[in-house]
Amino acid sequence: MEARVLYEASVSVNPMLFLFLPMTAVGIFLTIRNIQTARETGGFEEKRRAVIFGLVSGAFLLSSVFMMVHTIRMNDAVVGAYRRGEYRTVEGYVEQFHPMPRTGHDSEHFFIDGVWFQYSDYSLQAGYHNAASLGGVITGDGQHLKIGYTEYGNYGNVIVYIEELP
Repeated sequence: MEARVLYEASVSVNPMLFLFLPMTAVGIFLTIRNIQTARETGGFEEKRRAVIFGLVSGAFLLSSVFMMVHTIRMNDAVVGAYRRGEYRTVEGYVEQFHPMPRTGHDSEHFFIDGVWFQYSDYSLQAGYHNAASLGGVITGDGQHLKIGYTEYGNYGNVIVYIEELP
């Protein structure tokens, strides 16, 4: 068996990001609809409802924009470091593998030669973050891997390259 590349970092957008876009669109639609109703009827209750919906849809819009900017910046930093060769490598066997349950509510993590890695399909994160339960390539203790990684803020060691070794 010869070494084979299982993962290389590339620019990607986490699909979870798109959950907020429809909610934002619905919030904006309802706000516009309530403002029109408030203008037509002129009632206090309709105006109050329009303001509340406006605030809620504005909060969704701001959080969506924040998450998009954060994801783009993180992708740029992590993938950029990989492309420039500004990352570390560790080689060894996966140890203390803790899989993420299919239902989420936890992260997947493990050590290779004393270096800790942690990720989840359910977080907005650049680099490798595909849990074994959802088709990921890191599946358990004893896998012989070479991993390229870079540090990024609170995310710690972000995986940018995975090679399976014989």
